Amino acid sequence: MPYLPGSFDRPPRNPADKVNNSYKAWECLAWIYGLGPALLTWDIARKVLKELLQACSR
Repeated sequence: MPYLPGSFDRPPRNPADKVNNSYKAWECLAWIYGLGPALLTWDIARKVLKELLQACSR
């Protein structure tokens, strides 16, 4: 995907497999900022979602 930074060019590993073993910080960022807003849209309150989207867009 040409519009994503280089660290987001591959899918993150499953966090359940790497709980305490070699889980990289950028993968955590990919889950929170890259996939979080899309996956959590209906699971969290609208106010929290709005703040998350504002934080991700900065």
